[in-house]
Amino acid sequence: MNRLSHWKNKIKANIRYLIGGLVFLLGILFMFVPFIPLGYVCLGIGAFLLSPAIPALKRLIKFVEKKDPTNKVKKMEEKTDEFIKEKIEQK
Repeated sequence: MNRLSHWKNKIKANIRYLIGGLVFLLGILFMFVPFIPLGYVCLGIGAFLLSPAIPALKRLIKFVEKKDPTNKVKKMEEKTDEFIKEKIEQK
C-alpha cells in the first residue's frame, strides 16, 4: 500500500508535464494534417504547460507576455496554475 501512495504522489507532482508533453506531441502530429488546424494551438498549449520545466520555453512565454498589451497570457498562466493547484495537487 505504501508503494501505491508513493507512485500516486509522483504522478500528481508530474501530471502537468505529462499532459503538456502529450499535448505538444499531438500538436506536432496535427501540424501534418492539413484539414485539422489544431496543430499550432496544441503546440502553444503544450509549450505553456511545459514552460516551468524547460528554460527555453519559459523565456518564450515571458517574451510573448511582454508583447501582449492585454495581459491575456499572464491571466491564462495564473488561471492554469490555480487550476493545477486546486484540482490536481489537492487530491
